[in-house]
Amino acid sequence: MAEDGRARAPLRSLPVPRAWGAVALTCYLIHALELVVRFPPGNLLWSCNVAAVLASVGLLISRPLPVALGCFMFIPGNVVWLLDLAFGGELLPTAPLTHGVVFALSIVGARRLGIPRATWWAATLAMLACTAAARVVGPESENVNLAFRIPPGWEAPWPSHAVYIATWTALIAAGFAGLQAALLRAWRTQDAA
Repeated sequence: MAEDGRARAPLRSLPVPRAWGAVALTCYLIHALELVVRFPPGNLLWSCNVAAVLASVGLLISRPLPVALGCFMFIPGNVVWLLDLAFGGELLPTAPLTHGVVFALSIVGARRLGIPRATWWAATLAMLACTAAARVVGPESENVNLAFRIPPGWEAPWPSHAVYIATWTALIAAGFAGLQAALLRAWRTQDAA
């Protein structure tokens, strides 16, 4: 942290091989094809799918912000995905390509390219934008990004869907801010060693 309390960028920023972006984009496109064949296209707005696009493009052009945004967005997205699987959701054959391969590439890419100061709040806004877009274009039956209703069994603590979204947005923003500060501190220590 700088003396004024703002997060600093890592000490170094290394380029990433363009092949990482090509692999990430290929993984995403394979998964996206399965989604549009089997489900309404609004499913492409799940935060992990948007994260995969951001990370893939960022890796292709070796730019830190889209890679870091994708990396951060995968975290709550993967938590929701894993919870869905744990409670009986379907494991699509191509899902590990985005949730696993592209996520891993985004982590390595963010480490090499660095995490810009804007990452935590931009990732929060991107998550909100995905949810708002899913509410506009997605069918309610798909409940992409939980844009229409609270998941079954989770309704009790929330007086309304709006309170649910506002609470989770605040928690995700705080989590992203904490993650950014921790990663920058840890990576700075590693870089200095």
